[in-house]
Order: sequence, then structure tokens, then C-alpha cells
Amino acid sequence: MARSFDTGLSIPKRTLVRNKVIELLQPLLKGGSYMRGDEPMAGFLRAIVKVPGTLQSFNYEDNDSGIKLLYALLLGRTPSIGVALGDRVMKPAGVGGARGFAALDVHLYFVNNHQRSMMARLESDVVSVGDEDEEIEADDEADPGIDVMLECAEELLTAERLDTTQPGAVVKHLELKREEDVYTGRQHCIWMQVWEVGVTSTINKKRAITQRIEGFNTTLPTPGETDPQAEVDFVTEVSET
Repeated sequence: MARSFDTGLSIPKRTLVRNKVIELLQPLLKGGSYMRGDEPMAGFLRAIVKVPGTLQSFNYEDNDSGIKLLYALLLGRTPSIGVALGDRVMKPAGVGGARGFAALDVHLYFVNNHQRSMMARLESDVVSVGDEDEEIEADDEADPGIDVMLECAEELLTAERLDTTQPGAVVKHLELKREEDVYTGRQHCIWMQVWEVGVTSTINKKRAITQRIEGFNTTLPTPGETDPQAEVDFVTEVSET
């Protein structure tokens, strides 16, 4: 039996947001394509993975726990993006708490391997467009660098609505809040984008009320009536407790 929720959703709000963000990023995967202005561009990501928590939440053991977890999920695949959900800040928006608004944080982790040099991987799309080195062949699906990855994700996600058809919850548009340098080493770098999405949900305030039948009131034909079509009315009284 499928689980359902008072909001009318068949899946939790967090699951819905996580899956929709990954869906919107799909054009960046190898084999996909996206538009930059009027020009179609080839996808370059080797993986988009779900991260079970924010990197900060795994740092209770040491400062590198979250980074090690992300690398384990990627299995060496770069360039890649990890998607995690962070805090949800509640703001009541209705009588008795039945309707509420919340701002949910979405964390994107961009992982890049410095295959040529640290600055070449940060600054420009040199491999995909070719450069002055004649031995380097242009490759539309090559790793474009962190700066390009951040820019492409911003172009795909900005102002995108994650609406659902169910009336109990409305997931509004994505809004980019900040970018952070998580880790820069000799081999890899990780950058983070933090997005915010507004989620409005309505909880059934009568979910704890049970209904019981108190009795039946029956109306029968009076004696002497012979009309075979005489109506018989049943009136049911229902009380809520």
C-alpha cells in the first residue's frame, strides 16, 4: 500500500525537492545537451549523486569526513555534482498551524579534478574550445572547469519552480543564496552553491477526528398508501468527536 501524507503528496517534500533538482541538472550529464544563449552545448558531467547530508553534518569526527564521503559516492568520477538538502526554517502562515511556509536549503557540491593545472581548471573552458597547443584537440564534452560548472548550474536552476499537482503543498522557485569554496587541494577542488526554495504546505487539521454513526431516521409510507413508487428516505446523523 502506497504511503500518503496529509499534505496530499505521495512522497515527502524533501524527496520531491531533491529529485526535481537532480532532474533539472540532467542536461549537464555526458550525452545530454543544454542551451547557452542561442547555442546548444554538450553535457560534460560524469555523475550527479545524492548526498545523504550536508558536508558540515559529517564533520563531527574530523574536518575531512564530509569530503571523504563525497569522494566515496563519486567513485573517482569528475567533474560531478552532489545534491544534498539542508535546514528548513518554518514560518507559520495560517490559523492553528494548519498551513505553514518553510524555506528549505539545497546544497550543490561541485567536484573538479585538476587534470591540467589548478588555474586552467578554475578559470576557463580551455579544453572544450581548444587553445594554442596544437596537440590538444577540442572536445565539447571535456571538463570545463569549476567556474563554468557553477555558471551552468545557475543558468539551469535560477527561478525554476518545483510545483506539484497536489493541492496540499506548493514548492516555489529556486533562489541562489551563496557560493562557497569548500576545499582546494593539489588534485581536486570542491565548491558549494546554497539554494533556497520556499515550500508551502497544508496539514489536515481534522486528521485526529473520528466519525461515528449515531443512528438512522427512517421515513416509511403511511398506512393506506398504495403507491408502489413511494419514497423511503434514510437520514444518517453523523457526529465528530
